[in-house]
Amino acid sequence: MIIERSKSLIELLDQKKSLKGNLNKIKGFRTRRDEIIKINKRLKPLATTSTAFRTKNIGSADVEGRSVELEETILNAAKTLKENPEDFTRAHNFKKLQEGAATLSNDLEVKLNNMWFNYTRSLLPDENTELLDVLDRLPSFSSSVRQIRQINSEIATFRDGWPLTEEDIEKFNGLADKMKTVWDGIEAVPPDILAFLQNAVSSSGASIDLLTDEVRKWLAEYKINASFKVRLS
Repeated sequence: MIIERSKSLIELLDQKKSLKGNLNKIKGFRTRRDEIIKINKRLKPLATTSTAFRTKNIGSADVEGRSVELEETILNAAKTLKENPEDFTRAHNFKKLQEGAATLSNDLEVKLNNMWFNYTRSLLPDENTELLDVLDRLPSFSSSVRQIRQINSEIATFRDGWPLTEEDIEKFNGLADKMKTVWDGIEAVPPDILAFLQNAVSSSGASIDLLTDEVRKWLAEYKINASFKVRLS
């Protein structure tokens, strides 16, 4: 509703600009029009995102009070523009509209960011970079690791901010599903086995006491025995 109100205000200003008058009045209308366009430009993507979040059941930003207040300010500004155009162009009369729009935009942006952060975190598995670095050295797992890293790079474009449309949210959900599927294919690696793998791929290598029966069995299960050799240090 606020977006529609601000558009109507811009149209009224266009009408006033077309009327005959001195240069200062025309300049004043043009300045206010440009400022309202700037306000509208910032609010529009936030409003679009807020609607998408509600539709996708991500959450609803509780800014109803500020929205109503700003809408009333815009209606009053439109009334002033119709009844006393010169008052509208004065800076102090326009300040309330600017401050109301800035406050609403800031509040909405913070709340949308928080909702999106919590939503993305709830869908994505914890990234174990240490484990990925180790598994990437093993032929049986390198393909899965590459997939995870590729998906992560695509997801990063969504996690750095919030999406603007329902389509963006659906794309993110698809990537999150792909990520989960790939991670599910990598079984949880027990601590003893992870310790062996981390040491084995290091420059110093793994000590023989780390090569327990459990580790041998795991290496055989994943058919990566041949990837390891014993050497005298």
